[in-house]
Amino acid sequence: MALFKIYQEKSGDFRILLKLNSQIEFISSRQKSKYDCYYLIKIIRKISELASSYIKKTSDCGSIYFKLVDKSYNKELGESMLYINDNMLNSKIEIMKLETACAKLDSKMYSV
Repeated sequence: MALFKIYQEKSGDFRILLKLNSQIEFISSRQKSKYDCYYLIKIIRKISELASSYIKKTSDCGSIYFKLVDKSYNKELGESMLYINDNMLNSKIEIMKLETACAKLDSKMYSV
């Protein structure tokens, strides 16, 4: 099951977390308002099924992750957690493609 959560940072900015099977797998870029988060969720749901939206990257420590990109606006929407191998990364991308479009939105607001 996929679930979007919105939280507010100490700075006042907002972010979206996407939980897949009860684990946080994706965190959005900073948003200025809760409304921006709702709009971003609509975009993520729309593009999550497209393989071209996922850009694989390697961190400084050698772990791999992906960035989710809206190619129509050339905008980076956020990035995944770190994975130790390509199989794990590809598996999470496939789960995200399948489950994100119908992910529910948690009605609670979180603060960090």
